[in-house]
Amino acid sequence: MMVSLFYDILLMIPVALTSSSLVYTFIIKDANPAVWIAVTLIVSFYMLLMKHLKLKGRGILLGTAVSLALAVLIVLPSGERIGYLTDHIWFLWELAVAFFCFILGTFARYYRKLRIMLIAAGLISLPVMLVLGKSLPKLTVCLLFFYALLTIADEFQRHTFKKGDPQPEKHLVFVSPFILLIFVATALLKAPDSPYDWGFIRAVSQKLKSGYAMLQESLLSANGWDSDSPVIGFSDRGGFGGDLTQNDYPVMDIYSSAESDPMLYLAGRTFDSFNGKSWEKTDTDTINEKGYDTLETVCAALDNAGDEYLTDLLKPASFRIKYSDIRTTYVFSPAKLAASLGDSLVMDGGDMRFSGKKQAKEPYRIYYYRMNRGNPAFEKMLATGHEVTPSSFENAMKKSGIQGLDHDGYLSYRDMLYETYLEDPELSVGLKSYIDGILTGADTDYEKLLRIEELLKGFSYSDSPGKLPESVTDESSFLDYFILEKREGYCSYFATSFVLLARAYGIPARYVQGFRVPAGNRSHTEVLSSSAHAWPEAYINGIGWFAFEPTPGLQSTVSWETVQETVDEEHGSEATEDTNLNVDPTEAITDESKDKAAVSIHWYHIVIPLLSGIMLTLLLFLADGIIKKRRYKKMNYKDKCLSLCHRNLDLLRKVKAGRMTQETITEYRERISNQIPGEYLAFCPLYEEILYSDKIASADDVRFMEDSYLQLKKYIKERRGFNSFLRKK
Repeated sequence: MMVSLFYDILLMIPVALTSSSLVYTFIIKDANPAVWIAVTLIVSFYMLLMKHLKLKGRGILLGTAVSLALAVLIVLPSGERIGYLTDHIWFLWELAVAFFCFILGTFARYYRKLRIMLIAAGLISLPVMLVLGKSLPKLTVCLLFFYALLTIADEFQRHTFKKGDPQPEKHLVFVSPFILLIFVATALLKAPDSPYDWGFIRAVSQKLKSGYAMLQESLLSANGWDSDSPVIGFSDRGGFGGDLTQNDYPVMDIYSSAESDPMLYLAGRTFDSFNGKSWEKTDTDTINEKGYDTLETVCAALDNAGDEYLTDLLKPASFRIKYSDIRTTYVFSPAKLAASLGDSLVMDGGDMRFSGKKQAKEPYRIYYYRMNRGNPAFEKMLATGHEVTPSSFENAMKKSGIQGLDHDGYLSYRDMLYETYLEDPELSVGLKSYIDGILTGADTDYEKLLRIEELLKGFSYSDSPGKLPESVTDESSFLDYFILEKREGYCSYFATSFVLLARAYGIPARYVQGFRVPAGNRSHTEVLSSSAHAWPEAYINGIGWFAFEPTPGLQSTVSWETVQETVDEEHGSEATEDTNLNVDPTEAITDESKDKAAVSIHWYHIVIPLLSGIMLTLLLFLADGIIKKRRYKKMNYKDKCLSLCHRNLDLLRKVKAGRMTQETITEYRERISNQIPGEYLAFCPLYEEILYSDKIASADDVRFMEDSYLQLKKYIKERRGFNSFLRKK
């Protein structure tokens, strides 16, 4: 059994690890290597033991697995089990991947041609990956060569003549330590930081690749580099005009297990100055504008709703982002961030950026506040306005957990906003008269913004509006062209017009570029380049920055049932909604950790799973015993005698008196006669006679063998008990 087990380990575990490594390199890209390696090894060894152990051993393994699964389910509160499973669905995926990789390894173990095909495919793929510029984990490459050496050694053993033991399995097991030593040495060697220079071939390949990439970037901007070309995708430049070209590719993945907005607006970069054809950024302040903006909104919500109904307006939420085929140092985030900035982030004129390209390659978690924009109470707050006092500012800091800011800093921040984002564009006489008519009766800034949004939503959306005419040279001429003449374009046209009109009527506004992502309650959302979007944000004094959607056909309102509405429905019952908005300020925005809810463990949390596992194991043992008894009853006399003899040999093996390979029964009996009294070895002559002669076994022979088995069993039990007593002494 041991040789067969080690042989399976050598030819199945490397395949399972290599294939799972490829899955987590190219499909599930954000997996923790230590986790998937551990899961793959645990699943593989578990399945191997299930394969090689007898029914009793399998019962113990199965009972252990059932106990662990029940323990997790019982310890968790009943209301949190579904949420816990949802949060840890990745572990189920890793179990599934490990299981299927083990199945692949099983097929490769029994089908030598498949084994050779896998090795050939792996070795051929290495130079192909090099040419394509794709990198493989070092462990994957080492495992591939380790498996190749094992396969070569196994094939060599099968195709060469050997004296003595002809089993190739044994030869591979004994040779494997030397191959394993090569694998360990290779895996421990430090790989160079810079790639190896392949000379002329690599130089030519690199030039061809660079030329192709430059051609792509100059014509299509296909890989997410910042560009002025009108391509659907994120750019850190504000140029637009002309027809859009479609080039769809995945740019990031969003993972969320909690409730989030049905449509997420992830801002990347904001702009403040427009020259008639493109936006530019002049705000380079490094103050924490995100923090001040969030505190301003929380402050307004507290003053309007109070603690009891605070979650009628705001709710904390979070999700995780990982970039894929986009190369930028900008951090994409929704409005109203709810956590302090991490050390790897810097502020750039209200925008967040990673301090280096290395940090931009790592996943990051965003904590933010959802806003109940579709609720009348929120609309009323925006329309009424608000004044942030020192006491209300301190209360907002305490409630939200955002620290390190002060009211004086907030006042300076607000003054800066009016200086930067209120560059008053001069409207032509005809356009001003037209807009004045639309805004007649709009008494508040918020109502004016809604009227402007409604105006622009009545225009037409088009990816092919044509180039801007030469007559468009400044803000005023752009507005005249788009609002009074063209009335057609894509998001950049509508966002620009909204910002300029809002400023013309005394409301600070800015142009934002990022992604508009349909997320909702999905656990995973793949964001494509076609989700890139531009929209305006307007500042409402005392409340903060708020996004608007003037692009036709794209508006999506976020709303949820409020505590007050729930109370009204229940006819005055007390609200039980948790109004705490606090997010741990020590958690950086790039921190991947999650708060673990404390779970109190009671005695039955341990006893019930343990007893369940034991009961399942005992049931399997009982089933094994019943099956063996029924099988024994159906045997003829000879098979019964042989079965009882095999049981006797198993009993002797337990006291280290087992039969050696190629040893006759007589030789075996003589060798162990000084260990075991002769009366307990009386079955040997009959066993040898039945096994090697034409003797026909009888009922008396069966009864003799049964008595011998019972006597030997009693003797072995007493001997093992006595030896145990001596060891204790």
